[in-house]
Amino acid sequence: MSSVLPTRPFKPNNGFTLIEMAVVLLILGTLLGGLLGAISQVTENTRRSTARSDLERIEDALFGYAQMHGRLPCPATDTSNGLEDRVLTDPNSNCTSTYGFIPNASLNLSGRINDDTLLLDPWANPYRYAVTPNGTESFTDSATLSTVFNSGVIDSADMLRVCEDETNCAGTVISELTPVVFYSMGADWTATTSAAELENVGGTDGVYLVAADDDFIDTEYSEDIYDDILYWMSPYVLFGFLVEAGRLP
Repeated sequence: MSSVLPTRPFKPNNGFTLIEMAVVLLILGTLLGGLLGAISQVTENTRRSTARSDLERIEDALFGYAQMHGRLPCPATDTSNGLEDRVLTDPNSNCTSTYGFIPNASLNLSGRINDDTLLLDPWANPYRYAVTPNGTESFTDSATLSTVFNSGVIDSADMLRVCEDETNCAGTVISELTPVVFYSMGADWTATTSAAELENVGGTDGVYLVAADDDFIDTEYSEDIYDDILYWMSPYVLFGFLVEAGRLP
């Protein structure tokens, strides 16, 4: 006589409930958001590091140019094809502008350029460049630069200034004897709104923002307030390079 095994009631497998799926999606979304944020921050840090390396390379090129020519180059403009904008047949002619862009063609600098032959930073924005105005303290004229060196006196009124405060340098002045400033506008260059950043780009050259006066701001980094990367040169370090090269006295 055969026995019949008892059967268990069938329970269909219905998979995840909507609540369970929502919880899983929420967790995945949180993890993905954190990952994307971390990747974005790493990318931004890499770009800032690249910009600093570029600016150091520009600084080396400026020192080399000064040793070769006895002066600093003029800024490039949006129409000068990356060349310093002056009468090229006269190496001591006045610059057409105090504020503009890195003269990468005159400095023989390689790198990514735009349609106007301007050297670009990692955010695809041209590097800015400013020099002392034409006049008694001009560092873009070899004869005038030599006169300044031999006099032993530099008039701060005719030099660029680098400050921590955006209100007409009313706060801490970092450097008041600055012959040249060069910088990147950082990631927010398309929407610069803070007073500190606008101090560095208060004017225009064609479609580009450039400096408007001789005051520049270099302050603590803040993603929403200040992300410019500013470099400048000491006149005494420049004099040292020119003495070493036999350009001075």
